[in-house]
Amino acid sequence: MLQGTFSHERPGKLSISPLLGGRFPAHVAERISQVTLTADNFWVSAEGWCFDTPPARTRALLRCLTIVDKAAVAAVVGAG
Repeated sequence: MLQGTFSHERPGKLSISPLLGGRFPAHVAERISQVTLTADNFWVSAEGWCFDTPPARTRALLRCLTIVDKAAVAAVVGAG
């Protein structure tokens, strides 16, 4: 799940979603990142903004782009 614009969703609104349970786990992305869904149905987030190599037993690799502006991109990639 990705946060929508702040005019429609308040920050933190989605943080309860993983606690609700269900057949499949939920992952809430709070930053620009990559996450993988493992064969055991667990989410693994990259420590940085992306994986050098996806973890073993990766079923799916997703790129999460939250609300993006130039400053957020510059901060993630280390641009001045």
